[in-house]
Amino acid sequence: MRFHMNISTYTPEYNGPSAIVYKKGGLLNASKSIQNRIESYGDKFEETWMELQDGNDTVWAFQLTKDLSDYERSEKMRLAGNALAIKVNALGLDRIKIEGPYQAEICEGAILGNYQFLKFFSDAHKRRNSFVKIFVEDENSEILGEFSPLYVALGRLVRDLADRPAQFDVNVRSRHDVRRLDFNRKRSAEFELKSILDGVLISFAVFGSCNLR
Repeated sequence: MRFHMNISTYTPEYNGPSAIVYKKGGLLNASKSIQNRIESYGDKFEETWMELQDGNDTVWAFQLTKDLSDYERSEKMRLAGNALAIKVNALGLDRIKIEGPYQAEICEGAILGNYQFLKFFSDAHKRRNSFVKIFVEDENSEILGEFSPLYVALGRLVRDLADRPAQFDVNVRSRHDVRRLDFNRKRSAEFELKSILDGVLISFAVFGSCNLR
């Protein structure tokens, strides 16, 4: 079973959970109650998500405090996106609105962290993540172009091949081959993930998981 993430811009009528990235002292698009709590407790949650309740909706706030290089900051926010996806799924929520800087990086991390390979599970519908929709601000609408649907087919193929058990590979001819391939895969897993999946294949995987509207 394949997973799709929808990304679109939100309207003023949006009513749901949100994730706010901000610098200390910055003006937030949040209720006065949320603003006050962020100002009071934000320093205890530097460079991590602080979870707050705003009526029936959940708000996560991420305070930027460290002076990082562009590369380090981008990686940091991808990890933040992954952590956000875990939190959204833990609460059984299906959507999130992202506000503030680094929305593209957060989207990328959330999409990667939210991916599931459920092809061989009979109860896949029970295991499926609830998180399926990301909203970004209008001024960040270029994000939609970055996750081009051109790579959908390649992304799906890469993910399926990476996760598919050896016994389903085309070139396997015997049980001995299966055991040998599984053993070799385990030994080279770390190298492959760092040198291949973390590069070109990760990019394809990100693009391939999006269904833009």
